Amino acid sequence: MEKTIATLQKVQQSAVQLETVLHELWSLVGELEEDAQFIELMEKAKKKGADSSLAELSTKIHELENGLSQIPEDGTVAIDLEDNIDEIIEWVKNNK
Repeated sequence: MEKTIATLQKVQQSAVQLETVLHELWSLVGELEEDAQFIELMEKAKKKGADSSLAELSTKIHELENGLSQIPEDGTVAIDLEDNIDEIIEWVKNNK
């Protein structure tokens, strides 16, 4: 059971790191959404009749937006995961 507990603790540490990374990711996405040059580029790419390179950029921006929509916007998912793992660790320790 010691190996199981050690592995669970590693998973819990990864959940803590995930929380940090999610906060950093969304902070940077927020900065990007306020970046005047990026906003201008997005507007140009999304206009109908854009040249082929801007049309390609529009596709890539759409893919980025779809990818971001699948990522939780805060760290609560990671916190819940940490808590769940902690409960499992405690259960395993108490019921070995």
